[in-house]
Amino acid sequence: METKYLSKTNDSVEYVFPGIDLLDNYSEEKPDASDEEVKQNCDEIRTLLLKHRLEKVEIDVIKGSVVTMYKILLGKIGIHKINFIAEDLQWCDWGARVTVTKGIINMEIPNRNPSKILLKDILGSEDFLNTEYELPIAVGTDITGKAKVVDLANAPHILVGGAAGQGKTVFLNTVITSLLYAKRPDELKFVLIHSGNFEYAAYSKLSNSYLTELQLDEKQNEISSPILNQPKQVKAMLLSLCKEMNNRYTLMSKVSVDNIKSYNKRCTDECLNTDKSPELLPYMVVIIDEYADFISSIYSHNIMTSIISLAQKGCAVGIHMIIATKQTKQTVITELVKACFPTKIAFKVPMRVDSQTILDTSGAQALIGNGDMLYLSRGNIERIQGGYVNISKISQVVNFISSQNVISDYKLALETVIPDRNYTRDSMFDEAVKLVSPKQFCTPATLQKGLVVGYNRACNILIEMEEAGIVGAETNTGKRTVLLKKH
Repeated sequence: METKYLSKTNDSVEYVFPGIDLLDNYSEEKPDASDEEVKQNCDEIRTLLLKHRLEKVEIDVIKGSVVTMYKILLGKIGIHKINFIAEDLQWCDWGARVTVTKGIINMEIPNRNPSKILLKDILGSEDFLNTEYELPIAVGTDITGKAKVVDLANAPHILVGGAAGQGKTVFLNTVITSLLYAKRPDELKFVLIHSGNFEYAAYSKLSNSYLTELQLDEKQNEISSPILNQPKQVKAMLLSLCKEMNNRYTLMSKVSVDNIKSYNKRCTDECLNTDKSPELLPYMVVIIDEYADFISSIYSHNIMTSIISLAQKGCAVGIHMIIATKQTKQTVITELVKACFPTKIAFKVPMRVDSQTILDTSGAQALIGNGDMLYLSRGNIERIQGGYVNISKISQVVNFISSQNVISDYKLALETVIPDRNYTRDSMFDEAVKLVSPKQFCTPATLQKGLVVGYNRACNILIEMEEAGIVGAETNTGKRTVLLKKH
């Protein structure tokens, strides 16, 4: 079965973008740090510097809506002493992030009364409205309040890490909403994956317009869902995306182009000369929230292999990925993952080591939460205040889009892992079948204990038994129903 390209919107329906008025209202007041607050902070900084015998120090102040930058100009002092002073300032009870650039100590001190950054403010800015980016994302604002808009097409993949409740899911919602305001359904498709059952439920109404689904028959309904939350569904979708990626490379090689933008331009130009409708390829944005939950499942090998393959080769054909996790262990954010996701975002984390894991540098442990992030791209780190959008406002945007009755289907052919003819089962397969046959349910721990094997091997044997029809699919509790009582 081949991929079904039905990316063109209805000829009878003219698509209308949602209005910015559907989002949260503009904030009328944006208080920054008061003069009194700034003076007090400067006085305290100078008091601390006196301990290092520095009396006359110049401090430049850059006020922001959430944090204020204090640039300490120390003059002709050795870099080792500057770093020592910066380290001393870092350990003071400021709640500040301290960095050193070109002999200047930068202290980012949170304001006493920070203001909320609304996504509507950023989407209504000139930076977003007049952008020529292919896939513009309203990330937030910098310390000075300037809108930060980035092109996902150039990112080209983003790794997001941070503790629970610090802004990861809100950020992913701003990514989706930004793109809904920038691209028509025939230009963009989403694949939304979350281990929870409700986080992305608001977007399910976009199944006929913006969401990518699989072509399935009646027997495969168990993996049919616009929002994917089960490891088996995720495995099937990612494998199918890899096939889609390879199909796109084949299409582009036939017309001698090496990227999606050139391909779509070639199709448009040729169709103008022949009066045919162009078969354009939409960009595809794959968002995986809490991806650690999926790579710890029994399908971890197929899922991680697909993620790495898509990250390494997908951007040229218009497939871009954003993965987010609250688990910042090195077994989750591996060096290979970091290499394949060049753009990284860290929200507040508990410890310095967590920041090191995400960004290869400290700093994220000093963030203040509520969307405060460090944005790393091409070796440069920038502090950004993420924009906020309420889920009720997202629902209004989704309802406006779905009410237009625009159908722009984009279904992928289901790809499965098919063992080749030389495939051999695990040597303990038959023993494993005998072990589980008398049982009603089984788990990897059942095989680990009964066969005295490791966790990974136990999971692989269970997958082999599922393919053989001996056990069912993994449930939310991790259990599998034993389908065959005697074998």
